[in-house]
Amino acid sequence: MTRYPREEIFAALFAQAQLASTATTPFAVLSRRYVPFSERTNLEAAELYQVELNQSGKQTGHFGLTKWDMKALWVCYFPVNTDDLKTPTSPTLNNYLDALEAALQPVTGAGPKQTLGGLVNNAFIDGEVIIDEGLNSGPPALISIPITINVGM
Repeated sequence: MTRYPREEIFAALFAQAQLASTATTPFAVLSRRYVPFSERTNLEAAELYQVELNQSGKQTGHFGLTKWDMKALWVCYFPVNTDDLKTPTSPTLNNYLDALEAALQPVTGAGPKQTLGGLVNNAFIDGEVIIDEGLNSGPPALISIPITINVGM
């Protein structure tokens, strides 16, 4: 068995994403199987997909032990009413982004880092969060959240 069980780690990250689906920020679809919007039909409610990206390993001062930076992306789609040009999309997107950020915060009393239940050193939003209200580029609205997971010495 690997020292850092990747499947457990990415499953735990996905479990954190699921915490963002509440009565005020519901997701109709939560999946680890990414579906590009071009393959979606009749988007009627918010959807979240977790995508695994690159992993980068390097040696540390502890010879033989590898430190890993694992990357993931939470991609969220939202329906847009293009007939209503007066109601902004941004309040909805802001509420969902706040809920997803909160889901990735450390558990109260567990220290300053999100360890995904002790599986990793830290998991956090890392980089530019893309927000597209879907008005200029066409529906859907989009939030894309880059996540880095640090494991190892």
